[in-house]
Amino acid sequence: MRLLYRNSNLINSDNEKLNITNEILSRDLDIAKLSKSISLNSSVFLKPEKLLSLMTDDIDNILYRQQLSKDIYENEILYNELIKIYQKLTGLQEISKDMTQASKREITNYIKVIKWLELFCEIVIDFIGLFEKCADIISAESLKKLKMNIEEIYSSEEFIIINKNIKHFGKDVHKLNSIKLGVNLNEYFEPISVNCLEINKFHYFPKTLPLCVPMHTIW
Repeated sequence: MRLLYRNSNLINSDNEKLNITNEILSRDLDIAKLSKSISLNSSVFLKPEKLLSLMTDDIDNILYRQQLSKDIYENEILYNELIKIYQKLTGLQEISKDMTQASKREITNYIKVIKWLELFCEIVIDFIGLFEKCADIISAESLKKLKMNIEEIYSSEEFIIINKNIKHFGKDVHKLNSIKLGVNLNEYFEPISVNCLEINKFHYFPKTLPLCVPMHTIW
């Protein structure tokens, strides 16, 4: 939101002043058509209510946004690079949603966290490359602030450690071929819980159950 608001306090202020569910306002401004026309594709279509919530009547903030628009419209390289990064940011958001939905699934979350960190590092590095490539053409205050924030993240000890080690963890995840589970049973041999014991790069193969009791008598 920093690209759209010079002062973050304006975010709630604008939403209070605009009734984003006002059907008359949406119809009169033809928000649905505008939203569709500025979206990259159907998968990132901006909902009319969302577009309304981003509007502002603060003159200072309008000028702040116009600086950004000018930089993007006048520089094709900047525009194309931002689109590529935006698409990756959308992917990052999707992984975050999946992680929330899979909060109780230990293995699934482990894999998604690794993928999220991989993509996050990739996005930060892409931004660094973008700002190096477009250093002489960026004039918007919002992009300069973003550049400072990204450079701070990129040079931080935490990011350096994560970026260095995530490749190792990523390789392990991508080579995941089997998971060894421990199943706890009740007195009736019914599963009551499952825990991950091992994550392996090899496959398991069927083995004869070392029991003299037929399987169907257990289950």
